[in-house]
Amino acid sequence: MKLLITVSDQVWGGKHTYMYALISELRSLGHDVVIAAESNSAFSARVRQAGFVVKEVSSFSLSDNDQIGQLSGCVEGCDAVVMSGRRDFAAMEEIIPASVVSVLIRHSAFPLDDDVHTRRRIASLDLLIVTSEEQRFNQFEFLERAHPVPKICVLRSGLREPFFEALQLVDRHQARKELGIQDEKPLLLCVARLSWEKQIDSLFRSFAHVVSVRADARLVLVGSGPEEPGLRKLADDLGVANQIEFLGHRDDVTTYLKAADIFVFTSGVAETGPLALKEAMAAGLPVVADAVGGISEFITHEHNGIFVSSEKERTGQILRVLEDSDLASFLAQEALKTARREFRFEGRVREFSRLLERCLLAKQSDGSLLRELAWDGVRVRKEDFGGYLFAPRTSHLMEIRGEIFDVVADSVRVNDPTILSPVCNRTELLVSIHDMGALVRPGSETPDYFGL
Repeated sequence: MKLLITVSDQVWGGKHTYMYALISELRSLGHDVVIAAESNSAFSARVRQAGFVVKEVSSFSLSDNDQIGQLSGCVEGCDAVVMSGRRDFAAMEEIIPASVVSVLIRHSAFPLDDDVHTRRRIASLDLLIVTSEEQRFNQFEFLERAHPVPKICVLRSGLREPFFEALQLVDRHQARKELGIQDEKPLLLCVARLSWEKQIDSLFRSFAHVVSVRADARLVLVGSGPEEPGLRKLADDLGVANQIEFLGHRDDVTTYLKAADIFVFTSGVAETGPLALKEAMAAGLPVVADAVGGISEFITHEHNGIFVSSEKERTGQILRVLEDSDLASFLAQEALKTARREFRFEGRVREFSRLLERCLLAKQSDGSLLRELAWDGVRVRKEDFGGYLFAPRTSHLMEIRGEIFDVVADSVRVNDPTILSPVCNRTELLVSIHDMGALVRPGSETPDYFGL
């Protein structure tokens, strides 16, 4: 499939990490991926360096007719447009033709405008992707009353195999040595954008109380943002400036994760599924996190992490983990088990790819997508009424009647889905065959429908 992926904003954030992983995996599945991103943005530079085709726009502005025309040109020939931000969603509204699959991925803790126009735009999508169940309920509950109701799915953030491999290559002792941290000194780590909603000021106040008990504690802060000057002043006012190190944005955080003793996550908004927290768990770190948003969907208090709801509680729990090595070890081991079991991103992208295929099959009348698919080891059995189609990998069985079964059987016999073209006007049949796991991308395993 030819996919246009639109990504707004100049500064790199969690959304961009998510989208970069998504487009990388989509390309590995054989999709033709084109990126529309803001000129001179961090995302544009990163994806261009990775070899993607990038169409740059000034700012996804609705008032720029030249830009709208440029975006219209990007859509030509595409099978699907995947939008990822508030501004690119607004800009693409009038551009995407009915024949093209329209998808919106929402990562943000901040809801879209709650007005009739926005609700209609969302309801008109072919597919809406959210990144947590909490986000689905709190931001899009109104869709239950929409008509027609768009398909809405949860596609949680996750980690790709190269990240797990990179962690294995980092030596903890060497990582601490590079940071100037002696092995017995406690090191706290926070990876976050330095913006108001992350409440790093609250973390600093908690850390100051930690230092009053453990004077040898250090805090490393990885990230950049508009709050940095104020945070530096606050650290000085609290008397902990010498114990806090500002490292700025880092593309690779594995060294800092392996060097740390505790990962601390703070936020004042309903986070949907912060990737930094999942990376810390994958590194086998005990985590102390604010109990907000969808975080409880992958962290269980006192099992694979610690939840807190105030500065005082955060201070107490950090000191508790530092002083109780058995607790720290238990939390770390359970966090690592959770990460290895639940955070793999590749399978989630395969399912997203199948959702795109499903949407396109429902729209197409020429069956052109069938050229990209293959039968997944299916079996056919002829009966008087027609016959059965069986997908062994999913154990799904479909009854197909009349001459249509003969077309399907011929297609299976020579492993050529394009033979189904004469029945492409029966989109419900093709979608059903796809849903049962009978048709897949060549070389792709049938994914677990409940593994998103």
